Amino acid sequence: MRVVIALIVLTSLAHADDARKPEVTWGVTGAEVGMATTFALAFSSHAKAATSPGGLVALTLGTFALGGGLGYLAYKEDLSATPPLVLHGAAWVGLDMFLVGALIDGRDRRSGLRAGKTAFALGAVGAIGGGLLASRSKTATSDAVWLVAPGGGFIVGGLVGGVAMLIAFKDKPSWAAIGALSGGVIGAGVASFVAQRNDDPNAASRTAPLMLSYGGIF
Repeated sequence: MRVVIALIVLTSLAHADDARKPEVTWGVTGAEVGMATTFALAFSSHAKAATSPGGLVALTLGTFALGGGLGYLAYKEDLSATPPLVLHGAAWVGLDMFLVGALIDGRDRRSGLRAGKTAFALGAVGAIGGGLLASRSKTATSDAVWLVAPGGGFIVGGLVGGVAMLIAFKDKPSWAAIGALSGGVIGAGVASFVAQRNDDPNAASRTAPLMLSYGGIF
């Protein structure tokens, strides 16, 4: 599913202009909400029906329907691209910071992880910060990077950390979390950098006076 989302986002960059595409931000974020719901239900002891073949099929179809429906609504109603991007940034950066807190809370445990007060406090701070950073995106390019980089980095980092755990740190499941949060933080950092570079209204004006001064001197 994450690969499908990445392909949709990257396809949106194929246009020559950099006008924002709310149908992409709404559609991708809606699909992510659907995936998160599916994941939560699949691991919930109170929703055994969700783990059945029929339940998983229904949840998967519902995820596509939610993403597609929100994308279509955003296109028809010309909704702002910012609100879902803020939710997206808040979720991923909040998750990264939650893992940082879980590592702190679980430092005395064999697993190295525990969802304690520090984890929830840092998760809340991360969610606020991630939402604020994502809200600075004003172009289709920076929107696309925000939609792909934090989650993609989290997944790739988690896989790398998981492999390291299986090979050399079998008694430390926290290595998978360390890899995931490292990748997620790097991805969010890249997205923030791209957003600032693309949305800086003074970039052109800073270059022009230098060129004029150069011409005036010589």
